Formats: sequence, C-alpha cells, structure tokens
Amino acid sequence: ERNRAALDLLAAAERRQAPWLLVHGQEDETVPVEEARTLAEHAAGTGCLIEIAGANHTFGATHPFSGPTPQLITALNSTQDWFRKALG
Repeated sequence: ERNRAALDLLAAAERRQAPWLLVHGQEDETVPVEEARTLAEHAAGTGCLIEIAGANHTFGATHPFSGPTPQLITALNSTQDWFRKALG
C-alpha cells in the first residue's frame, strides 16, 4: 500500500514510450484476459494485444516440457511477427 502510486500498472502503461506486445491466453486461469485488455486500453503509443484462443496461462505447455502445443506455437509465431514489424 505504501508503494501503490509507484506500482500502478495502468499509470505506467499510460507513461510508457516503447512499443509493446501483450500475448495472453483467452482461457488463462491465473491472470484473467480482462487484465490484458485493460492494460492495452491504457497503452500509450504503439501497443498490441494478441489473444490466443483456447490458451491457458502456459499456452498449454506442461512441466516437464513435452513439446509445443498449437497455442504455444501461435503465441511464439505471433511474437516473432510482431518483433519483425515493430523493430524491423
């Protein structure tokens, strides 16, 4: 509570200058997708939210890692595409 202002994520999103990417599973059981949507709504400058349908918090990956899932592949490919566009 003492550091509430310094740790305000929405205020930080509004101040941020660098391009950013949010990749979020629509079925995330740990962090609701609505939180990513709210951050994206408050984003200053260039921002992008990619929601992965059917993906949970780990995009379907498990420990020990048994290989990529379709959702993880989509998240990785989307991230790679975004980097190419944003930084290319």
